[in-house]
Amino acid sequence: MDFDGAKNHILSRLTESLSPNLFYHCVAHTKSVWESAVRLARMENLPENQLKILETAALFHDSGMLIQYHDHETNSVQLSREILPEYGYTLTEIDAVGELILTTRL
Repeated sequence: MDFDGAKNHILSRLTESLSPNLFYHCVAHTKSVWESAVRLARMENLPENQLKILETAALFHDSGMLIQYHDHETNSVQLSREILPEYGYTLTEIDAVGELILTTRL
């Protein structure tokens, strides 16, 4: 799993392609969610392999905004399924990322 590659890919794509009209679901929000998830996971002593899955989900959780606002979580899961194999994620890891993303749905 090339976490750093996947992280750089999605942050670059969000930076380049997210609508400038989005004030909440922006790159700063994604980075804040990611940092908060890492901080909480470390406090809970989450194992390193699970931490990388959580970090990936945090970074991809709003990536569906690149496609549409409504039901963006479903699109976030789809994008993660398209992108993460390029970075050596297994199907099991990708499924876990998708499940975590869908838990962010209100």
